[in-house]
Amino acid sequence: MKEKKSSYFTATWKMLAAVIIGGIAGGVSVVIYELMKKGIDAGIRTINGTIQQYIFPALIIIAVVTVVVGEYSLYRLKNVYKEMKDADEDRFYELDYEEEKWGAWTSGVNLVSQVACIIILSFGYSLKYIESGKSRYFLFACIIFILCFSTIFIFLYVM
Repeated sequence: MKEKKSSYFTATWKMLAAVIIGGIAGGVSVVIYELMKKGIDAGIRTINGTIQQYIFPALIIIAVVTVVVGEYSLYRLKNVYKEMKDADEDRFYELDYEEEKWGAWTSGVNLVSQVACIIILSFGYSLKYIESGKSRYFLFACIIFILCFSTIFIFLYVM
């Protein structure tokens, strides 16, 4: 019965991932269609302006997700290490695999977080944008960017 429940859980996660990927592909298709309809230059300016409006909230969301994932991973690793102390040889190898899995998963999330932070913040590196009145939170976005990178470094160093 447990295997059946686990397979339903796995299938649900796979379907959810497919829905998300399909949504992203549909969104990208609509954006490409709109770019071709209005002209590439107008479309890129629209995308650039939209992303510039949401630099600060996007970086906050990325930082929060990074911290939550890192803390959850450290929690899981702490439990694995506690169990490793008293484990027999076979269980120790299973726990060793579990440790490597959580470390790799967290490293992957940290890498995606770093790349996303760099891409989002790069939309604000324009003197035209910084000199305009729209960039009042850009300095705070830079501070969140630095804090997110510091947190990622701490999670990678602790692991």
